Amino acid sequence: WWKDLNFAEQFPYARDRLVECHFYTVGIYFEPQYSRAREMMTKVLTIYTVIDDTYDAYATYDELVPFTDAIDRCGCDISAIGSVLRSLRPTYQALVDLYTQIEEKFIREDKLDRLCYAKYEMKKLARAFFKEAEWLNAGYIPNCEDYMKNATVTTTCMMVATISLSFMEESIAKEAFEWMINEPLILKASSTINRLKGDCIGHNVSTTLYLIFSSHLFPGRRTLA
Repeated sequence: WWKDLNFAEQFPYARDRLVECHFYTVGIYFEPQYSRAREMMTKVLTIYTVIDDTYDAYATYDELVPFTDAIDRCGCDISAIGSVLRSLRPTYQALVDLYTQIEEKFIREDKLDRLCYAKYEMKKLARAFFKEAEWLNAGYIPNCEDYMKNATVTTTCMMVATISLSFMEESIAKEAFEWMINEPLILKASSTINRLKGDCIGHNVSTTLYLIFSSHLFPGRRTLA
């Protein structure tokens, strides 16, 4: 699957996190009977990394407008690819292929009712990524409350919780999924912790890189950490 995706050529801007994503899924479900779920969840996390990097480091705002609209309006359906700008069609196609595989899995297991929850989480995540792009495009710095409201979605904890549950083979009541997508406090709390932890790590890395680059560009000059 990974070789067929031709990652290096199709998405040279994105992080190659296939192995990391696989180990992540082992932490979600380590039991042997969930091997198929681990495989599918690894694909989800890998493609979501590409989507994240597309919003963060590759696409322009004008490219992201129709891209996000296609995801939000059509739910990762191939019929919307014509509205996506050519530069982002490989990314959208990868997302469509992923959800086609998810749909086929659910059909085989007679669990097609779970597909709507997987698509719901993708739409929600795309809207949150796009919100950050809107802020950047407008030169707007959100207050802490607005930032955290959006950032608890982009941290993907809610998406991972819902979709990983949908891949489990057990019979799971609709009420459980409805509870998940309505963002219970335990999910909000874990998302908040994850986001703040990630931001602290990101800040430390950025500061370190700044000091390294400054020392090379301006040797002898003192820099403030």
